[in-house]
Amino acid sequence: YVQDKDHGLVHQASINGIGMRVSYQRRELLVWQELEGNEQRGKKPIESVMKKYKGQEYFTMGLTRNNQEVIRQLGSFSKYSDMLQVLSFQMADKVLLVSDKQDTVATQDYVFQQTFGMGSENSLLFVFDREKLAEASEWTMYVKEFGLGLGIQKFVFRRSDVERVPGLKELATP
Repeated sequence: YVQDKDHGLVHQASINGIGMRVSYQRRELLVWQELEGNEQRGKKPIESVMKKYKGQEYFTMGLTRNNQEVIRQLGSFSKYSDMLQVLSFQMADKVLLVSDKQDTVATQDYVFQQTFGMGSENSLLFVFDREKLAEASEWTMYVKEFGLGLGIQKFVFRRSDVERVPGLKELATP
């Protein structure tokens, strides 16, 4: 559902042969992923993990070139190493949300998933304070230039699209 462009929760851009995909990540999906393989999926474990993710909004970013991880396609070890540093430690300064109320919300935290050339894209998960976005009906994510020659990118997400995402039946507690 989330990856269907018609639902407004995933946006893509392609600049100079590099693809950037940004999508809203539902908290419940993160909970489900954390509980996957856990035999105890009763009410208490679910509530415990839900509490951990409460209060934040999540977005993923994927970067690809030629259907491979973008950092593996940069041409030299030096460029790879430089971009690895940027993606691992500097992206919090490069991504922010601005609400339709003109409130700027900085990245609260983020994670760069290092897949060592085994994936089709480099993936990042960004975390934003949900309370700071509570009154907004629209959020614009700005991604500043960070070394790939993509320039400044902007992606608009609407609360109405987020609220229409169906719940996960796997997390329904008896």
